[in-house]
Amino acid sequence: MHVAWLCGTTKLLAGNRAGWRGTVMAVFQPGEETGQGARAMIEDGMARRFPRPDVALGPHVVPAPAGTIGWRAGPPPCPPRTAGT
Repeated sequence: MHVAWLCGTTKLLAGNRAGWRGTVMAVFQPGEETGQGARAMIEDGMARRFPRPDVALGPHVVPAPAGTIGWRAGPPPCPPRTAGT
């Protein structure tokens, strides 16, 4: 689910370049559910190699009616220290 929506989103953004401006960086995190992927990405220097984004989209699947899209502003509901940041 995570990879599918990110692939679709980047395809839609690429197909509508005239409708927005900026830079998109799609990040596919391995081992997302365990946190091991985030740790490996941090240890590999991802945060040093790429600029800090203005906007981050962080999807997660939650129990909700079909066709429902939820969102929230601000930091994610998990503590950043769980990923070693």
